[in-house]
Parts: sequence; structure tokens; C-alpha cells
Amino acid sequence: MKRYYLELNGVFVKDSNSLKIITRHYENYRKKYKDGLIGVYDKQTGEYIF
Repeated sequence: MKRYYLELNGVFVKDSNSLKIITRHYENYRKKYKDGLIGVYDKQTGEYIF
């Protein structure tokens, strides 16, 4: 089962099984924290998606 984590400045913020849901949260955080470092981490592959 895939698991995605949303991080803001290296700190865990949200997690989800759905890439669609985590992408929506990512877009909201991009608007809210323009200067923040925001990333989405795929736990299964161990890589950052964006």
C-alpha cells in the first residue's frame, strides 16, 4: 500500500494513501507558505515526488 507524506520545512504535516488528496494539500500549502520548503515523500520508494 502506498503512503505519501507532506512535509513543510522538513517537518511532517499530513499523510495520505491517495496521491490526489496529498497533491491537493500540497497546492494549498504552496499558496499559504510561498517561502516554505514543501515536499511530498513516497514512503514505498523512499523518494521525494515533488
